[in-house]
Amino acid sequence: FEGLATHVPSTNNALEATNRVIKDEDTLRERLVLSRFTVALYSIVNKWSKERNPTLINSKNSNINH
Repeated sequence: FEGLATHVPSTNNALEATNRVIKDEDTLRERLVLSRFTVALYSIVNKWSKERNPTLINSKNSNINH
């Protein structure tokens, strides 16, 4: 039983959840040649680093323990 939890991965595997986000939002589930993947990867990292910047008011919590 998972219950109702919004904004929480429905799988217990964080890596699979991250993989799904990348496929759904950034690559649109299409195979990319290495050069296009590199550009997409740069875009993903750039977007995620801005979204998770703790100095910004609307930053996302990355849930990573240091």
